[in-house]
Amino acid sequence: MTITVNGIELNLDTDGASLGDVLANADDLVEKTGAVILGLRLDGTTVEADDLPGLQDRPASEFRRLEIESVPASELRGRAYGSLLEFLGALREWSAGTGPSEPLREAWEAYGRAYSGLLSADEHSFLDLLDRDLASADSGADYRRRLVRHADNLEPIFRERLEEIRDPVAAMRSASRLYEAERQNLADVSVRLQTGKDAEAMRSILLFVEIFHKANRILPELVRSGADTANLRIDGKPVPEFYESFNDVLRQLMQAFEAKDAVMIGDLAEYEIVPRMNAFFEAMTGALDT
Repeated sequence: MTITVNGIELNLDTDGASLGDVLANADDLVEKTGAVILGLRLDGTTVEADDLPGLQDRPASEFRRLEIESVPASELRGRAYGSLLEFLGALREWSAGTGPSEPLREAWEAYGRAYSGLLSADEHSFLDLLDRDLASADSGADYRRRLVRHADNLEPIFRERLEEIRDPVAAMRSASRLYEAERQNLADVSVRLQTGKDAEAMRSILLFVEIFHKANRILPELVRSGADTANLRIDGKPVPEFYESFNDVLRQLMQAFEAKDAVMIGDLAEYEIVPRMNAFFEAMTGALDT
């Protein structure tokens, strides 16, 4: 059997394998490149999802050619974000009118079928309230205003994520600027906790978490866009080693929150988190400038 991915021949051992085995191995290889399988053709015939159960146990030797179409996972996520933003725009237009809500629910269900598997757990959590409201058969004025509020809350989140995919270099620079603007507040968490300014301290911690998550989302996109991170060192460590040590600190921070240990929270913020975040963004901006 000849196997191609986007027209390029794939060297894969198929002796004695079933078609399901071949597809599983090909899927693993495609996933390691940061892509996902979008379509299949067997001996020139398109394979639909419903066809797979009846084909996977058949010997691969029965077929001469398997053509695989793949696309970068980030491209599909970009489509998911773009389609969601289009839906939110349509939702606003519908909310300004008096039409029935059924077409809107059908469009939302179609979006879920097409893109639900591409969204992360936190992105699904953002959409939960909208999903519950769209399941309602209501179409009154209060309902319409509530949906507009959902759109207003969700649009900046998913527009930001779409921009992270479209221009990860600009997005990482933006994250660096945001951290720089908030760095002193994070360093002052200990003082604020000791002087009764708990709300301000918590805001700084939560903002740090969001900046850190943003940087984590962007880093793989930087790699796919061609940025040289292979030899990157953060605080003298390779990126995986840096993350491993940072994750230990984050686990300690979580434990300190669970124990409501204000002293430990402040010490971790000032002496462990800030120095690591400084080193992270110094390395990132240095890599982007070269």
